[in-house]
Amino acid sequence: MKYLESLRPSYLKSVFGMARIIPSLHLGGRFYQRFFPRRGNLLLYITNRCNSKCLICDHWEQQPKVDMSVRLIEDLIHSKTVGKHNWLVEGGEVFCHPDIDGILALLYKHKVNYTLFTNGILTDKLVRAIERYKIRSVNISLDGTPGVYKEVRGIDAYNNVIESIQTIKNKTNLQVVFTASPWNTYSSYLWVQHICDRENVRLMFNIYSEAAKSGKKGQERLIDLRYIKDNISPYVTYYNAWLWGLVRIPCYSSLFTIPVFPDGSVNICVSKFNPIGNIYYESIDDLWNSDEVIRLQRENLKCNACWVSCYRNFDIKLALLKGKIH
Repeated sequence: MKYLESLRPSYLKSVFGMARIIPSLHLGGRFYQRFFPRRGNLLLYITNRCNSKCLICDHWEQQPKVDMSVRLIEDLIHSKTVGKHNWLVEGGEVFCHPDIDGILALLYKHKVNYTLFTNGILTDKLVRAIERYKIRSVNISLDGTPGVYKEVRGIDAYNNVIESIQTIKNKTNLQVVFTASPWNTYSSYLWVQHICDRENVRLMFNIYSEAAKSGKKGQERLIDLRYIKDNISPYVTYYNAWLWGLVRIPCYSSLFTIPVFPDGSVNICVSKFNPIGNIYYESIDDLWNSDEVIRLQRENLKCNACWVSCYRNFDIKLALLKGKIH
């Protein structure tokens, strides 16, 4: 049955984008790598400042507050390893970065293809940025009803989020992200689903997962079986079984996903935060193509320790095609 899942047209369509990993594979020797370095897709955390106090994240608690420099982002744009494609630009809250306009202007100038993650609270700034810098893709988080939102986010800003959704839905490619967590329910999901249906915007599903750099520890739990019965995606279908220790999926994502944090530190994983270098002191090209990083990535293929969506969504798709889920 699991192999039939991978034959659904809608599912296969989402998998065709996997061709992007081919340049990330370790091909050839040092001479080849010098001229054709492995490519990576960037998870760029530009600040740990935030205007929420979320239960599902600890960025707002982190000290000291750190903001990535515009110069460093420009270095990434001009690198052979990162380039201008497949960026995820995140915070904290991106609009709390003191030079967010400088960053967005730079990305616009160099025609970088990116998705901007925001909590949607600062509606005026978000709308202005989309219109001025032609942001093509935006993800906004929504956890449930106004009461649930206030509990999860630690701030009464539900109406701001709804206003942002309604205002930008025809100005950019908007995704509303619902995160199933210990602090909301299936009813919360149905509420957000209703909002997305009403506003005619895409709903994306995320499961709260421990992450050393961006989440609270010790709160993972089984999700409501009704999520699984809805068959939202294989990412949802396999979650409870993974939590029970019944599913193993290789971590392919660490081969090509490059998390870079506000202080310039780089890791091969957002869940096991153990920096492999810092791009304030060495280029991403030299770092990402080092023998040590390649060795760590090969070791990490055996890892099955997290369910972070920016990794596992892709890993499951590829594992289904390869028959590697067991």
